[in-house]
Amino acid sequence: MTMSMLRMILSSHGDVTTKFYSVDGTFTDEHATARWMDSFSAACLAMGRDTTVAPRLGAMLEDAGFENTHSECIKTPLGPWARGGHFRELGMMNLVLTLDGLEALSLKLFSELLKRTETEIMAELAAVRTELTTCSGGAFHAMFDM
Repeated sequence: MTMSMLRMILSSHGDVTTKFYSVDGTFTDEHATARWMDSFSAACLAMGRDTTVAPRLGAMLEDAGFENTHSECIKTPLGPWARGGHFRELGMMNLVLTLDGLEALSLKLFSELLKRTETEIMAELAAVRTELTTCSGGAFHAMFDM
């Protein structure tokens, strides 16, 4: 490959931020889900994993010497609250994936890195599940970025 060919390589990268938020203020740090996400991020940092890379990917590529980069933030709903069939389905899929993954994402990390008992973890997860299944229809409009 010549140097000019190397300059024309197209690369695509994607990541998801693990921090939910709402633009209308209905999802706050007081929610059980927000507290769980803070704990998850703390556990990941304790093992050397940064959960806040997604918003910085574009700048990281430029810092590494890539030219003509394009970075885009895509807001993605959590739950079926969004208007429009596509976004409502996407939000429902994200809710199902979040609920299905809660225990798997939490047990080992929270017990070993945050030194929580299984009882404490399961109680926190129950609060998060309850909140997500009762509030996602409209009590709060959480979303995350891709």
